[in-house]
Amino acid sequence: MTAKEVIKELVKNGWELVSQKGSHKKFKKNGKSCIVAVHGNNNIPIGTLNSIKNSVKLAEDNI
Repeated sequence: MTAKEVIKELVKNGWELVSQKGSHKKFKKNGKSCIVAVHGNNNIPIGTLNSIKNSVKLAEDNI
């Protein structure tokens, strides 16, 4: 999965881009944040993808 695909899913689920520094984009929802590193069309490493999924899940559980 590429960073573009991850970002598309985050926005679709209500996450809002609040800042960007270099290749790192920071999203927020309900006081929780998630950072996605964008490096072209390369796939995100599985460990990084799992970390993003865990961050998003924790925020979704607080709804």
